[in-house]
Amino acid sequence: MHRLLWQGPDDSDVPMVELIPTALAVLAVALFATALLAMTVRNFQVAGFSFLSASLVIYIRETRYGSRANA
Repeated sequence: MHRLLWQGPDDSDVPMVELIPTALAVLAVALFATALLAMTVRNFQVAGFSFLSASLVIYIRETRYGSRANA
């Protein structure tokens, strides 16, 4: 399978980071941080929604982009 590569400054092939899966991972971490912060101020509704959203983001990332990353 074709791997994404870019030409490095010393003419070596460097693997390119896949933007969408990386952005989804960063979003999941941000949602977990939001949930933990909301729990500390006793806003459990926001915390629950953030945990649920993070779980859905992880599910979407793994089902849509997981097979491509493992190939």
